[in-house]
Amino acid sequence: MTRPSYYSVTTAEVRYDKRLCPMARILYGEIAALCNAHGYCYATNGYFADLYVVEPTTVSEWISQLATAGHIRIELTGRGRRLYLSTTLREKPKPPSGKAEAPLREKPKQNTTSNTTSNTITSPPAPDFDLWWEKYPRRLGKKAALRCWLARAKDGVTAEELTRARDGYVAHCSAERTEMKYVMHPTTFLGPAERWRDYLVAQATGVVHVEKRGRICPACGAENHHTGGDCLQCQAELPRGGAA
Repeated sequence: MTRPSYYSVTTAEVRYDKRLCPMARILYGEIAALCNAHGYCYATNGYFADLYVVEPTTVSEWISQLATAGHIRIELTGRGRRLYLSTTLREKPKPPSGKAEAPLREKPKQNTTSNTTSNTITSPPAPDFDLWWEKYPRRLGKKAALRCWLARAKDGVTAEELTRARDGYVAHCSAERTEMKYVMHPTTFLGPAERWRDYLVAQATGVVHVEKRGRICPACGAENHHTGGDCLQCQAELPRGGAA
């Protein structure tokens, strides 16, 4: 895949989203530039990793942040992954001139009622999620976590698998004596990066299978594999021990 030679556009919603680390915001502009060619981006984590000289797992974290925040949409096909922008970047239309300008600015009352009604629609009930949520060690952002849960269910993941993964993660945190500030947010655990798969518990043996990862920086989200005490990306202090 060739490196794009044209400029990229990053919307204000992405630039000032405090949920995103700085590199996730930059990655959005890269994805937007690649989407200009086909309407979607098919670049792999390895491509972005080579572009920014980081590990593919670090790119996975950035993409997970963008997807969880609703800035991009991930679609898995038989030919690989496709990334879509959640909103289309296009030039704003110029306001009409002349006498017709004032009437066109008026908003019909029926449209206002329709919009208000659509905004009050709530997420479908998920009793399995409520049971899962009660025993997750760090319960923050329940609505966002529910959206991730429903997305995994749409991907074919069962509630039983996510429950076993949660139990495995709880056991891992207990064994490592992980401080609460280093425990993954539910949206990270259930997000598109599928961190939950690293903590599946075998039904027969009860053994927790955990993929060895580096330490995740709590400030910028970068993954660090060195033994030093500071993040190589932003120089923030890293948690002691392995990643949670």
